Amino acid sequence: RSTLSSSSAASDVYKRQAYDLTPLDIDRERANLEQVFAQLDAQTVRVDFLPAPVTLARLEKALQDQHYHVLHFVGHGSIGTRHNKKAGLYLQDKEGATNIVSGQAFARMLAHQHTRPDLVFLAACESAKSATGDAFRGIAQQVVQAGVPAVVAMQGSVSMATARQFSAECYRGLLRHGIVDLAVNQARSVLLTEERPDALLPVLFMRLRDGTLWERQSS
Repeated sequence: RSTLSSSSAASDVYKRQAYDLTPLDIDRERANLEQVFAQLDAQTVRVDFLPAPVTLARLEKALQDQHYHVLHFVGHGSIGTRHNKKAGLYLQDKEGATNIVSGQAFARMLAHQHTRPDLVFLAACESAKSATGDAFRGIAQQVVQAGVPAVVAMQGSVSMATARQFSAECYRGLLRHGIVDLAVNQARSVLLTEERPDALLPVLFMRLRDGTLWERQSS
């Protein structure tokens, strides 16, 4: 199985500050994922990291070139402003500056893929939250509607430490048994035990009947 990880860290500092975005520690996020998957050999799991600039077009090209089972995004998300209520992800433009991509555009890109990832993991604030009364207008909800079997996202402003630990625990569970809802619940339980105030922000949306994302391989 293969995983594509993309981290959006705008090089345009002024623009990032204008959006009030917290800087990301890309090296630490990468090390976190590498540590989780290091327990498996390269023939079982391969993890690729999309280098900057992380544009929507480059992300699509990577998905077209390789069938990735998981798309993991580390970055910022938003339900919008008072004047623009559309949910979006903060990606980059060709020069590496901050570029807001609407949830609709992100979902549309995934819908156009011949083979979509089994799981999209959005380690981004408000990626599961809708600014309106329409429960299907959030980014994660739109991605599920685009045909992705399972989406993990955040309901509100989650700390980077919580998102990092949650993703690690969630992937460890998936690697053990392949059941995505069980993995999410187990990861959330760890956060609750540690009494993290944002432990309930990670949520799962899925189209699967029994939660089985991958069949467990016999050893």
